[in-house]
Amino acid sequence: MTLDCSHETADEIERLLAEARAAGTLHYGSHRQPAAQMTCIVPSSLSDTHLHFLDGAGGGYALAAQRLKEAMAVDAAWQHRPQQLANPREVG
Repeated sequence: MTLDCSHETADEIERLLAEARAAGTLHYGSHRQPAAQMTCIVPSSLSDTHLHFLDGAGGGYALAAQRLKEAMAVDAAWQHRPQQLANPREVG
């Protein structure tokens, strides 16, 4: 999703996403950048149909996806960590 919003709104969105991640509700990746890029595809000059694709001009979805994968790897490692023994001296 590409959003055009203030820094304060972006901060609030990321705070809410971080809370949901900490609660185990979701995984997310985000990337902020100062500009967007729109690509317009016109399949035929004989028709008025066309498609618009919006993405960030500085990496956009690709960098957000990379951050998502990194966060998921960290979360998976945390969930599969060895359980600590009640008494560490029992390790033998």
